[in-house]
Amino acid sequence: LRLGLNYLESPKPLQPPETIPPAYKHPDGQGFGAYGFSPAAYADIQQRYPYFRTWTWEEVLHSPKLYDLASQAFADWLLKNLQEDISAPATREAVFDKLHQAWNLGLSGFKKGRVVASSRLDRAEEFKAFQNSLRHLVKVP
Repeated sequence: LRLGLNYLESPKPLQPPETIPPAYKHPDGQGFGAYGFSPAAYADIQQRYPYFRTWTWEEVLHSPKLYDLASQAFADWLLKNLQEDISAPATREAVFDKLHQAWNLGLSGFKKGRVVASSRLDRAEEFKAFQNSLRHLVKVP
């Protein structure tokens, strides 16, 4: 999932997420770092996970470790809240589809049925095709 979000959000989608500093500001002005993590998403995490209440947004932007932990906590929280939207048994692709949509729309936007921009959906399809081609090359289950 990290690689997928990196592919969708990073200015260097084929490089590891760690190569993008957390303080990198996306052209939209809302997302930061390799995953396009936002201050609003971080505020959600601070409300739900006491550990993050001690760290400011500015500290997260200056710490790759905190950035990674906070964005992972956000993804975990989203996935927990998307369980009813993900049919079991779910493929990796199905989980990625729901996660990237909720990541881009916010959980409430996703639950209200808002639609991700077609350019974003096309990019997600490109990532899944890329991953499938890699799996066939290295025969990953």
